[in-house]
Amino acid sequence: MDYQVLFNIAYGLAGIFGGYVLNRVYSSLDRLDDDVRKFPTHYVQKDDFNIAMREVKTDIREGFAQVDRTLNTMFERINHIANRQP
Repeated sequence: MDYQVLFNIAYGLAGIFGGYVLNRVYSSLDRLDDDVRKFPTHYVQKDDFNIAMREVKTDIREGFAQVDRTLNTMFERINHIANRQP
């Protein structure tokens, strides 16, 4: 076998491997581009998240305020009953 033939085979294999690598890089970039374009539909925007968290915090504060009022009423009744007994 001649050195030129070996060189041509090696050069051809390197070309095939390089083409494969470039194809994989291109397909990865294409998938990444698709994922980036889907961001607005798959993820929550920061402003929407802040609004939702503000609403959740408001609901939690109202719930805790109601629990606090209920507990105060219960303690007032218990104290009233305890003060009536001799």
